[in-house]
Amino acid sequence: MSLLLIHMYKRELGVDIYDPPHSAYYDDYKNNAQAFLSFAIMWPFFWLITLVKFLWETGEKISERIGKKF
Repeated sequence: MSLLLIHMYKRELGVDIYDPPHSAYYDDYKNNAQAFLSFAIMWPFFWLITLVKFLWETGEKISERIGKKF
């Protein structure tokens, strides 16, 4: 969802500068398609890592409560 919003509001956010002419702080991407593909591939990994971190922290909290109760 966030990637879709970034794509929809790319002009307002200032992220539509991958195509020539380039700004002074140009990234390694050759065009918008390459940049979009990179974000699309990495986005699930970000959420997977976030989910694992959330589950780990929740498991720790539950185990602490169980340990204090018994």
